[in-house]
Parts: sequence; C-alpha cells; structure tokens
Amino acid sequence: MRRRLYRDLSVIRTEFQRALTEPPPTGRRAAAWWPLVVAVERIVDATTAARAIASPR
Repeated sequence: MRRRLYRDLSVIRTEFQRALTEPPPTGRRAAAWWPLVVAVERIVDATTAARAIASPR
C-alpha cells in the first residue's frame, strides 16, 4: 500500500510540474495548489517514518 501511495504521489507531482509550465490560468492554479502537494508528501513521509520507528522488527 505504501509503494502505491508513493507511486501515486509521484504521478501527482509530475502532473503538477507539467501544469506549472502551462500558460495562465492553468499555471496559476497549479502554483496555488503546489504547497498542498508538498504538504501531503511531507505528511506521508512523516507517517512512514513514524510507522518504521514504531514497528518492531
């Protein structure tokens, strides 16, 4: 499930990076949403790290 989530986030990041190069209004809308994409990636990374620490091996 984690791998799929990271793969899906990668697709989203790629699409947003493409959209950022588009002329307005598409590029402006993508730029407005970009901080949310970054925040979601950070949350997923933090959750994954916390899970790895809490999970006994």
